[in-house]
Amino acid sequence: MQTITITYNQALSPSRIAAFKSHITRFEKEPIFHNHDKDQNTMYQVPLVHYRSHNNQATLFGINEGAKAIENSLKNKELIQSLNGIAFIEPLVQHNLKILPDEQTIIYKIHKYIPFDAVKYLTYKTQHTIQEKIIFLEDQIKIHLQNIPVLYNEPVNNIDQLFLQIIDINAINSVKVHQNNMLAFDMEIASNFLLPDKMALGKHTRMGFGWICDYTDNFHRKITSTKFNLALKSKRISIL
Repeated sequence: MQTITITYNQALSPSRIAAFKSHITRFEKEPIFHNHDKDQNTMYQVPLVHYRSHNNQATLFGINEGAKAIENSLKNKELIQSLNGIAFIEPLVQHNLKILPDEQTIIYKIHKYIPFDAVKYLTYKTQHTIQEKIIFLEDQIKIHLQNIPVLYNEPVNNIDQLFLQIIDINAINSVKVHQNNMLAFDMEIASNFLLPDKMALGKHTRMGFGWICDYTDNFHRKITSTKFNLALKSKRISIL
């Protein structure tokens, strides 16, 4: 899997990501940027170009063909000037997805992760206890992780041995996407799935939801759920 990240000098609040996407597609006409075909019909495919606000700056993240399209956009001087130049480039990088051996895990932070559609959310609401809701949420994250090799055509050996555990939930917010209210989680997870930094999970990743960063420099052993439950109680975060 190949990825690229470009952060521009243009200030951008999360609420303006849709406007940022519209601005980019004024200059870049490839379908991969706007997700519509030549007849303006929506293309239902895996988003390969993601629009984000990173530290309140306009940021593009690309995967595979999307990464190459973003790399080509560096030739578009008019676009770059319209966004006040480039602040940072993480150039095209090749990643090897894999399951780590020997129960090693990495702790990731996930930003504004949207795990549920409307149907799944109703099922989530029927879970009676915090523990049941956490298990249901973990199962949903596992599904999104297990889908990555299929969606991006990047086979991963031993994907059936994937481990996932929620370590902490920092915030839960209601966000509006396409006029629909959805839950977005800021959380920390431990997993033995080695992922590219800034990869995204869940719903509406194209619009800046669900992107992750590697929170640790070292590998860790599996963490017991007791630690998570104590942290959750101490923060008094509602699981909704």
